[in-house]
Order: sequence, then C-alpha cells, then structure tokens
Amino acid sequence: MQNSKILYFILVTLIICCITIECFGFSESYTWSVNSVETSSSLEESSSISEGNHLSLEAGAAILIEQNTGQILYEHNIHEQLRPASVTKVMGLLLIMEALDSGKITLETQIPCSENASKMGGSQIWLDPSETLSVNDMLKAIAVVSANDCIVAMR
Repeated sequence: MQNSKILYFILVTLIICCITIECFGFSESYTWSVNSVETSSSLEESSSISEGNHLSLEAGAAILIEQNTGQILYEHNIHEQLRPASVTKVMGLLLIMEALDSGKITLETQIPCSENASKMGGSQIWLDPSETLSVNDMLKAIAVVSANDCIVAMR
C-alpha cells in the first residue's frame, strides 16, 4: 500500500514537470537569447530616435534600447531623476548579492546613509544621514519594505 502511494506521487510529479517545463524558459526560442533576435537592416539604417511622448505613456520616463546594438529606439524624459521602481530595487538586490558572493562586502559591513538617500521619499524606512546599517539590515528593508532610501544608500 505504501509503495503504491509513493509510486503514484512520483508519477504525478513527473507528469506535472513534463507539462510545465515550457513555463520555466528552457526552450531554445527563449525571447532574450542572442540567436533568436533578428536585427532588421531598416532598423540599423534608421538613425532617428523617437523623442517626446509619442506613445502617450503615463510613465514619468521611458527608454527602449535594442539589445544587440545598444541603439536607443525610444526615449521619453530619460534624464529625469525619479524614485527607484520595484524592478530597479530587484536589480539592486541582485548586485548586492553578487557583491556578497564575490567577497566585496559581507552581511556585517556597515553602510552609511547619505543625505541623498535620506531624502528619497516614497517607500522608505526613514534613514537618518548620520545613521549606518549593516548590509543584512539593508537587504531586509529593501526586500520587505521596498525601502528607496536603503537601495540608494547601498549604491
């Protein structure tokens, strides 16, 4: 009886894995792979950049860059300094993790808060410019509270 339950569990797990494998981006035609991106010659020949807000975006700023060439395809208000968005914070967390992994910093490294970081606004933990926090505490504040002041201080 016990063996049949284990066999049934393994069979169900294998079926679920086979059905959902494409959801995890293991396909050869992954959107961001270099081989799947085709650059059109008209794109390369075009040197005009779409400026202004021709797309009627509600965002404060936007930029679209072609992956292979680095050519800016669309820009709107790109030099405006805005509060860090969630994607920026996730990328910041990735950079912090890479610095931890490479040994440049440790979880106990003390990070001072700058005047600029303390004035970020938005979601924050209200760091004082004279305050220092450990990388461990900064990571918790960024991940849990989405603290703009901490991600700027970690820069």
